[in-house]
Amino acid sequence: MEELLKWRDSNKEEEERRLDEGLEIDYTNRVISDKLARMMMEVARKISNHSFFRNYTQETKEDMQSYAIEKMIGGLKNYNFKYTNAFAYLSQACFNAFKTHLSKYYKQMNIKRDLTKKAIVELDTFLPNSSMSKCLNKQFTGNDFDDFSEY
Repeated sequence: MEELLKWRDSNKEEEERRLDEGLEIDYTNRVISDKLARMMMEVARKISNHSFFRNYTQETKEDMQSYAIEKMIGGLKNYNFKYTNAFAYLSQACFNAFKTHLSKYYKQMNIKRDLTKKAIVELDTFLPNSSMSKCLNKQFTGNDFDDFSEY
């Protein structure tokens, strides 16, 4: 909470001047301390080890963490300072960012899967008896043990 208060007050004079002139507050001029940045990184790292996200690759976890840190920084301006549990706010923002990132990830994976399936079907129609077509078809469908007559 202390670091969020420092962030909120880091550009106070400029923001008061803008409010007096009837302009909107520019949150991009506020300064995030190194300590607050490290705290956000630690929250993202710890939540990436939650059981919901444990079976993802390290690369995917790092992508989720960077996306979550970006969303936490963007969400700082929406924090209501009458509440004192900033950790809960940041951890929930991080968790929601992880879920959003994974929905985009699975959408992309489904598109890849559909394109691969379409390519295999097209290959199978042009070269129905080729060994490459059979191999790709088995690899994609996972039916490696469906036909033992060849062995």
